[in-house]
Amino acid sequence: MKRCLLHSRLALTLCIAVIAGACAGNESDASDSAPVAPATTPTSVVTETADTEASQGDYSLDGLADGTHLGISAFSPPAPEFADEWSRRWDEANDAATIGRVLIDWIDVEPSRGEYVTAELEERLRDVVERGQQPMLTIAAVDVSGTPFPEWLGGFEPESAAIAFNDMIDAIEPTLVRHGVWLLAVANEPPFDEGLDRTEFADFVSRVNVHVDDTIPGLATTFVFAGDDALGPDPATEALRRAVDVLALNHYCIEPSLFVTPIDDTEHRLDEIVAHGNGKPIVFQEFGCPAAESMGSSDEMQSEWFERAFAFIDDEPSVRAAFVFEFQDWSAETVEGSYGGAFDDEPELAEFAARFESWLRTTGLFRDDMTPRPAYAAFLDAAGR
Repeated sequence: MKRCLLHSRLALTLCIAVIAGACAGNESDASDSAPVAPATTPTSVVTETADTEASQGDYSLDGLADGTHLGISAFSPPAPEFADEWSRRWDEANDAATIGRVLIDWIDVEPSRGEYVTAELEERLRDVVERGQQPMLTIAAVDVSGTPFPEWLGGFEPESAAIAFNDMIDAIEPTLVRHGVWLLAVANEPPFDEGLDRTEFADFVSRVNVHVDDTIPGLATTFVFAGDDALGPDPATEALRRAVDVLALNHYCIEPSLFVTPIDDTEHRLDEIVAHGNGKPIVFQEFGCPAAESMGSSDEMQSEWFERAFAFIDDEPSVRAAFVFEFQDWSAETVEGSYGGAFDDEPELAEFAARFESWLRTTGLFRDDMTPRPAYAAFLDAAGR
């Protein structure tokens, strides 16, 4: 699993506290960790210049049935002695879930200009569909975890990058349509605080959006905001919100200090997100709450947060989908492998670092010994509505 590229104390705080967990967001779910089939033969390319006019499409995510859809993520593999129970419970949770997500990097689909490698994409989309779910697909042009724009672009420039991305979409269009992809995200938490210009990125997203609207009618386009980064009042953030068909973001019950927010703030915080959606559909790519006592939470508080949050989104027509993060607590090995050493240079952040680890170690609907927390019942109840 890739680790966030943390270049400064500010980047660390933003990546961990505000993004709230999606530094690992471009990784495959644990359920998708099976060996990947060999790469396919490169596909020919169709070049088309992207339109420059911003999309004004009105999307209701027609690919989904009415109501709010729930999915679930799994990043930390089970201990060997609990593997059978993990598989049984994972199947049980996915029998209730109606959506699945696939995250893959642009550079993995197109390692060099015009060379399209689709075997992994095909396999992972097929896995979701065979579970009886509809897939949300992220093809990350860039990702906060360190995935850069493809080297062969020669640097990021909105128009030329959009032309290349749109050529790739043309090449894989049959795959997207065949597997019933209902939402395409073109990036996962773009690293704006590490130099990526918001206005230029909004231009890129808008050009891709217009092209997808023209070539795959009904497929909505977005990128995933890093939590409250979606709520900025500045013109550049407003341009980013205008550039997407769907407001997609990650949301947790935590503050930047990594203490949980008061339970009575649950609906208010969700209301604020809906207001910034300005009538567009909303999708939570990651949606969760830890149960760590050191963060001011508990099993009971985690469950209550989910119950209230699920009730809110069930009553709010604009919220169409949410993926619970996460299925099972992260193991100590997964935390170390993903974030080990991230705080070594700043000993004054020791307490913060401890809360960060506690978050990941208590984020699951299941504990690491595969005993369910009360929140799991809340998930099953909400998914069955």
